[in-house]
Amino acid sequence: GLQPNTVTYNALLSACRVGGRWTRSLNFLLGLRQEGMRADVVGFGAVLSSLEEGEQWERASEMLAELRRRCTEANAITCSATISASARGEQWEPALDLLAAMQHRTLPPNVVCYDAAASACEKRAQWERAFGVVTQLQRRCLQANAISYGAAISACEKGRRWEEALGMVATARQRSCRLDEMNFNAAISSCEKSKEWVPALCLLASMQGSLLEVRVVGHSAAVSACEKGRQWISGLSLLQWACTEAVGVSVVSYNSAVLSTLDCSRWEWALALAGDMAAASAEPDVHTRRMLLMESEQRALLGAEVASLRGMRR
Repeated sequence: GLQPNTVTYNALLSACRVGGRWTRSLNFLLGLRQEGMRADVVGFGAVLSSLEEGEQWERASEMLAELRRRCTEANAITCSATISASARGEQWEPALDLLAAMQHRTLPPNVVCYDAAASACEKRAQWERAFGVVTQLQRRCLQANAISYGAAISACEKGRRWEEALGMVATARQRSCRLDEMNFNAAISSCEKSKEWVPALCLLASMQGSLLEVRVVGHSAAVSACEKGRQWISGLSLLQWACTEAVGVSVVSYNSAVLSTLDCSRWEWALALAGDMAAASAEPDVHTRRMLLMESEQRALLGAEVASLRGMRR
């Protein structure tokens, strides 16, 4: 009968990569060796890709080391798969080590390698290192994309570095890189966490200027930024705008707006918002409900109004 060869095994390994079946790919690699054959760079690349999909970063690193020991030349594909596996495993140090090794081994990293390394840094809020990766990419005259810029922006969000996030957004736009909705949402969230409502609203406006659809996540973060900045009028304006544009108002946005009005002693608006929430079949969270009840009881509101608040689910 027909005997399997390297081409046959490469096809099987590639099939495992598509399905993310990393254990099966390792078994096929073992079978190849038992047949007295040696895997080539294509086969190793397929195994590494399946390990990446399976978030097996340690096994991927071991596989790449074996590839080098066998004197089979690693290429950008195998290295990028290993870096991506490290990113999925939230292991930024191995990812950056491999990126540096590629540069020293005269194996120029491609954009995919840089993207994966930046993503690894993002997952652990290593915003300075994510910035460094993007800077290296630019110095090598490679075109950074929404993935690399987005990873740096998200790292800033997690690290509560709103100014750096805005700087990265500005850099991306200066270099004609079209950022997506998720990138802007991360930047808005970084402003929200730092109580910076003005840049949050500017970013929301920029999304519209870039013809990006504003959805619930970005809108909720902007309303929350207004709450933390004690800007109750801006928060209410955002709610009204969302209703007009059919964006959809989340419970988070309602809660933020209610708390903002209460914080600024605008209890009539808070009560009206509570009524809007009830009409929209939305329930305030425990903290918002408690604050509404306290304010209502202190101001001796009508019994029916207090009863309606008490009737909300706990």
